[in-house]
Formats: sequence, C-alpha cells, structure tokens
Amino acid sequence: MRLAVVAAGGFLKTFLVLIMVVSLAVPGYSHPDFQIASETVVVGPGGFAEFPLSVHYHRIVGNFEVVDPVGGGVTLLLFDEQGFTDYAEGRADSRLYSSEENSKGSVNFLIPCCVERTYSEYHLVVDNTASSSPSSVRLHIELVHDDLAVIILDAEPSAAVLGGGLFGVFGVIISLSLVSAVRGSPNASVRERGSVRRVRLLSLAGSTILVAVFLLGFGVAALGVESYGGSLVEGFVAGVTRLSLPQGPFGSTLSVLVAVMVFPWIFAMILWTKSFGMAVGVGSRMVGVIGIVHGAGLFLIASILALTYESILLPILISGIVGLPQILGGAYLIQRS
Repeated sequence: MRLAVVAAGGFLKTFLVLIMVVSLAVPGYSHPDFQIASETVVVGPGGFAEFPLSVHYHRIVGNFEVVDPVGGGVTLLLFDEQGFTDYAEGRADSRLYSSEENSKGSVNFLIPCCVERTYSEYHLVVDNTASSSPSSVRLHIELVHDDLAVIILDAEPSAAVLGGGLFGVFGVIISLSLVSAVRGSPNASVRERGSVRRVRLLSLAGSTILVAVFLLGFGVAALGVESYGGSLVEGFVAGVTRLSLPQGPFGSTLSVLVAVMVFPWIFAMILWTKSFGMAVGVGSRMVGVIGIVHGAGLFLIASILALTYESILLPILISGIVGLPQILGGAYLIQRS
C-alpha cells in the first residue's frame, strides 16, 4: 500500500511538472508532417521532375526506385530557390543534397533553414538529365518536422523555453529533493526511512521504466536507420514515418513520440528520487549505482545530440542540470554504504 501511495505521488508530480512547463511556453507555429510524393513519376529523357516545398525545420525522409528501365539510374537533388533557378537554366548550381545517380536509394536529410524563422521555399528534384530514355521512378518521400532540431538550434521563439524549461524545472526539483533528504535525516536507519524491500522495489521500478523508454527510442532509431539511413538520432526522427501515430499538438508526429517517452522518463526519475530519500540515512550501493548510470546516460545522449546537430550548449546544459545531481547523489549513497 505504501508503494502504491509513493507511485501515485510520483505520477502526480510528473503531471504537474509537464503542466507547469507547457504553461510557460509561448504558443509555437504549427508544423505538420506532410507527404511530398507517394507515386510513380515518369521523367523524360534529359529532363527532371520537380516538387516545390515550403519548409520550416523539416527533415526530408523517404525512398526512390527506378522501376523502368530496370537498372536505370536517376539522381535525387535538393535546392534552395536560387540553386533551383540556376539548375533549371543550365547554369552551375549549388545543390544542398545529392543522392548521386542510382537505381534506388533513400534520403534522410535535415533541410537547412530558415530565413528569420519563417517558412522558406525549396525544391526536390528527380534528375534524369544523364539518360537518353525516359525513367519511371517510384517515390515515397515525406517531410518530417524535426522538433529536436528546433529545440537544440533554438529555431523558434518558444523552443528554448519549452525544451530547456522542462528539464531545467525538473532538474531543480530533483536537486532540492536530494538536498532536503540529505539534510533531513543524515543518520536515519533503514527501518525509520523505509524498508530495504521498498527501497529496492522503487529503484528497480524506475530503472525498468527507463530501460523500456531506451528500448523504445533505440527501436525507432534502428527502424529509421534501416529504412532511410543516417545516424541513430537522424534515424529516430525519420523513424516516426513508420509508426501509426497521430499528429501532435504542434502538428508534428515526432512531438507525440517524444511526449510518450518523456512522461515515463520523468516518472522514473521521481521514483529514483523517492528511493534515494528512503536510503539516504545508511546508504544503498544499488540505488547509488543506478543514480550514477542514469546521470551518465543523460550526458551520453546529450553528447550524441550535440554532435548530430553541431550545437553543444543546450544539450550539455540540460543534461548537467538533471544528470549531475543524480551522479552526485549516487556517489553519496555508495560512500555511505
């Protein structure tokens, strides 16, 4: 019964943290994912097929295959407005992306944009200029709004508040809870602070949830990498196209997946904080090790995100606010054991 009350309290705190952070955020633009092409197009000899795009921090994700003639090749190209004008008029162009000539391939590419944080015009091109015969090309290509890029690159007025605020508020809550537990009962016995069994169950329950969240994220990333290529983070963003998820509150399918993962992650962290409070009097090597692993894992994920998006400030800052207290708290418990 005691564990059920603790779990219910942790769930309520998780919900309140999310409500507090979302209420601070300025409403953002709506960025729905949408399909560019899911069809077979015939590209004339020496010609090209063009798909105009209006883009705001979208990732272009998909596959193409030449179905006729068998073994024929085309090139998938991406241009901004000026680059496409130069290409269409036969001048030297500056292409943002090129798949190289191939009979089939995939694309997973974050389109660089945008001027003054607005939508910008781009052009996806199926190029058949090197062939003297027409090519039938099967396309399945979508634009996926990359919410991670928006937050890490601070691409919208509300991005840093929503992304950084969520982890910042939660990190402060964790830090204050750990400090309060250490100061409140530094010499308490296990019997006074809770049984060994409750401590172990809480810490293991939190770890089980975290492992489940990690496996979900890794599974989506592996699915995206297998289908569209790229790194694990790029595969994670692209992998949402393979999931039957609705559009999120800001128009992005990825936002739904991130919310599905972040909510249980916060709940797991609160459960670990509760187990820390129970074990702080005498120390607990198991709870301490779990805390250190949790914190170190956050720094690892932050480093991967920083490398992927080439922006180190926000990922490392967020992971430090949340991960460092766990590492220090875990080391404290191990020392007391």
